[in-house]
Amino acid sequence: MILLPYGHEQTSVRRLPWVTLSILAACALSFVFSGRFSRVPSEDRRIGLEVEATLEYWTEHPYLRLPDEFRTLFIAPALDAQEQALGFRTHFEVAKPSLAELRAEQDEITARAERAVGSYQAHTLRRLGLVPRGGHAVGWLTHMFLHGGWMHLLGNMLILYLAAPFVEDVWGRPLFAVLYLAAGLVAGLFHVLTNLDSSVPMVGASGAIAGVMGAFLVRHGTTRIKFFYLFLLARGTFEAPAWLMIPLWFLCQLWMGFLTSHLEVGTGVAHWAHVGGFLTGVGLAWLVRTHRIEERFVEPAIKREITLEVQGAQEVVKGLVVRDTDPERAFRMLSLSVMNQPESPDAAGALWDLAVQLGHVAEVAPLVLRAITHQLCSGDVDLALDQWSSLVRHVPELEGDPRQFLRLAQALVERDRREEALIPLHRALHQAGGALEPNVALSIARLAREFAPSVAREAAERALAASTEPEISRRAQALLEGLSPVGTQRSIPLS
Repeated sequence: MILLPYGHEQTSVRRLPWVTLSILAACALSFVFSGRFSRVPSEDRRIGLEVEATLEYWTEHPYLRLPDEFRTLFIAPALDAQEQALGFRTHFEVAKPSLAELRAEQDEITARAERAVGSYQAHTLRRLGLVPRGGHAVGWLTHMFLHGGWMHLLGNMLILYLAAPFVEDVWGRPLFAVLYLAAGLVAGLFHVLTNLDSSVPMVGASGAIAGVMGAFLVRHGTTRIKFFYLFLLARGTFEAPAWLMIPLWFLCQLWMGFLTSHLEVGTGVAHWAHVGGFLTGVGLAWLVRTHRIEERFVEPAIKREITLEVQGAQEVVKGLVVRDTDPERAFRMLSLSVMNQPESPDAAGALWDLAVQLGHVAEVAPLVLRAITHQLCSGDVDLALDQWSSLVRHVPELEGDPRQFLRLAQALVERDRREEALIPLHRALHQAGGALEPNVALSIARLAREFAPSVAREAAERALAASTEPEISRRAQALLEGLSPVGTQRSIPLS
């Protein structure tokens, strides 16, 4: 079965995620320079030929002794070298050489074995990977930027791309860099402690990425992740919350780690590294949350930086300069800025304040609503909800995309402001008329079922009536069956 994540509800960030982009670039460049892009890399091919030549010579001269280091690296540990040699002698009739010939032959096999061992020791993954026994110290850092093949690289980079920008956006670049490196180092430690006698290098960013997944779980646990599945002849897509799917993945890593450690089942995957990295990410995210590091330190610093970036935009600068002397001109400049930069909370805030002052709130309400949606996606939830409260107070009949109102309702529910969430829920449900998409209607029903059953029932009925997809119809029907009969619904304030 193939199960592949390909997206989630978080769709935008406030700033370019430079740390994530740098990691992606470093992994890609390391992959190219390590020569791992061909099906059989040249380093692997050379080592294979040298090992084959050594073993072929040993087969022809089974009375010779293979060097211990060669035997340790290239002969299966379950087979004792002396027993192998004895087996060769029983199957081959070999003339006994003279003492001089024996010395020459032993020198030859030793030279061949040393060439193979030397090539192995000089291998890029051996020098820069994390080797539990006999490796280089630099491997503790460099291993998390190397990959063994195309699928290894692309799989890791996909998960990094899906999770990392959104953690970096809310934690800030320095703290995210600390997370990535700490998770990679702890992942390496877990791998070394569970493979103390191994001379096989571990490479890959998955241990560090597991830490990013752990932080994503704590910070964005309610986010619904989109998956593609392929099982036999069946294929399709589905959505599931991060709080369900990421822990299931972690339990799978624990189970596979147990199998590889205790039952000697080899998979070629460093499962314990994933466990160590994930626990590091969860632990750091827990510390960040409990000590309110994000609110106390990270968010103010990000806002100051964003303010400087916004002030660098020509329209905003000019608009702020002429706001007192020519407010109408400032209003036009700021409107253009928000239209071009909806992700800028400072520009949107300045425009909204000026619109309230001039009485132009209806004109810019769609622009400000769009900016609020960007802020919700980028993690600036409290500021976005404050702007939303002002917006809906001044424009009671506000219109917009149902998805925008649904995202606002989700944010309000997450902040335990369910009474306020009813306003955007009603907007999402009714403003689209008959054009409401079935999956959006189902999301409304799912969100409202705990505190607004009548809204949930109406949304589920609309999803059921409009859907042409059996899965959405099944979920809507199940949700309807789980709702209690419609009772008296209190009136909802809409202003």
